[in-house]
Amino acid sequence: MRYVKLITPLILCFLLCSCSEEAHYKQIFAMDTVMDLAVYSDVGEELLNEASDIIFSLDSMLDRSDPNSEVSKLNASGSGTVSEDIRALIDYSAEVYYQTDGSFDITVAPLMELWGFYTKEYRVPSDSEIQSVLEKTGFEKISADGSEVNLNGTELDFGGIAKGYAADQVASFLRGSSVESAMLSLGGNVYALGTKHGGDPWRVAIADPSDPSGTAGTVEVSDKAVITSGTYQRNFTSGSSFYHHIIDPKTGKNPENELSSVTVIGDNSAVCDALSTAFFVMGIDRAAEYLREHTEINAIFIDKNGNITITAGLEDIFESENSLDIIA
Repeated sequence: MRYVKLITPLILCFLLCSCSEEAHYKQIFAMDTVMDLAVYSDVGEELLNEASDIIFSLDSMLDRSDPNSEVSKLNASGSGTVSEDIRALIDYSAEVYYQTDGSFDITVAPLMELWGFYTKEYRVPSDSEIQSVLEKTGFEKISADGSEVNLNGTELDFGGIAKGYAADQVASFLRGSSVESAMLSLGGNVYALGTKHGGDPWRVAIADPSDPSGTAGTVEVSDKAVITSGTYQRNFTSGSSFYHHIIDPKTGKNPENELSSVTVIGDNSAVCDALSTAFFVMGIDRAAEYLREHTEINAIFIDKNGNITITAGLEDIFESENSLDIIA
């Protein structure tokens, strides 16, 4: 997968500092990123192997760079019968697309390709090129009836939601296996299952966008996803201008706002994954309108000057040395 979302290596520090001899730990490489899994269980090693297989299976299904993957075959054929996972991902994507006025769109693949984010041969396309490619995008082009899907000339890229969905599937599997404490860091898409072994909430570090090896703050969570989208994750400079991988589906360009990163915290990791991109595209004011209506979701916004804005639900669990603005 081509979207790489990192929070900070400090997550691993918090993870290891929380573990005792009863913790089982495994690191894998999937979806184009390093993933860290840890569980407290008497059969932790076996569970981690099965959890890894879930991730590898989804990776094989969703990797659009692999011509044999299910999503690549669907993109090539333009229509076909899809698996339950692909249909679920389309449904989650539709939910966020329509709730955020199209700010998250899994049909941005032609735009990502135009900007060179798949090949890493970055370029700044002309306005006419962008307008031409925009004709090939748009979630409304997708039609789905049960397991039958027709793309109607567009292509799918689940990179902005795949790791979140994988975390949900692994967390569901672990809960079904009676695991009450686990930490999943899927390339920075974090899911904290239950509490730490001693009963305290997990503490997750949020990267400082100006120095991603450092931290802008920490948040304490239990049974929550913590997912960040930021300009520091994949970017390039052309002349004196800075460009990054978060594309506004309506303009085909970077959003025109002052944000550097957005972190979304909630129960459903797939939805939080998609919303982290959508909120970045929307900007703080429009995202705040959504958040006031969906109080089950919390968010952390960091702008280019390091200013931090958080939702009211995080006041007691987010710590930072910076001053904070609150979305009331």
